[in-house]
Amino acid sequence: TILNGTALDVPRLERQQARRALGLADDALVVGAVGRLAPVKDHRTLILAIARARVELPGLLTVIAGDGELGGELRRLVSEHGLNGVVRFAGYRPDVLSLLPAFDIFAQPSLSEGISLSLLEASAAGLPVVATGVDGNLETVRGDETGILTPVGDSEALARAIVRLGVSRELREGLGAAGRRYVTARFSFQRMTRDYEALYVELARRKGLLR
Repeated sequence: TILNGTALDVPRLERQQARRALGLADDALVVGAVGRLAPVKDHRTLILAIARARVELPGLLTVIAGDGELGGELRRLVSEHGLNGVVRFAGYRPDVLSLLPAFDIFAQPSLSEGISLSLLEASAAGLPVVATGVDGNLETVRGDETGILTPVGDSEALARAIVRLGVSRELREGLGAAGRRYVTARFSFQRMTRDYEALYVELARRKGLLR
């Protein structure tokens, strides 16, 4: 198996610059999510989790970057729960990698995932991640070592994980640093490229194209 890889040292804005670009206060606690607004990404569970988490973290904000078919429905859900201004939709952002330093926590509540590039990119940026324990997420996140895994569709568990990270800067920094080390070791673009090259060379040798 050749796992996806990601660039580790892409240009990123400084935290304050990234926050200004998104209209966020410097002292806010911010959960970020990146992905198309589609059923499989389950942003609904994230929104419900934010509503719960704000009971203990009243200053919590959320930025969701991405466009998709559920945009209107999700905005209505935000309004129904009194979260206008708390959950913010950034739309499609081609510069999203440069904006990751604006976040304190990265959330991915998907119903299903392969090897998620968004998750790898967040970990490469040193962000602590909360993700559902499904499919490829089980390879990219080591529960309670490089991030926190939660059950699919469980807004209460997701809220607890967000609160757990929100109240402990030490935990956020520890998981974020461990996640970056893990992605560097297993999911770098350089490692992926070497693995593909080795595979092609081996296949060519089997066919007698190389000696």
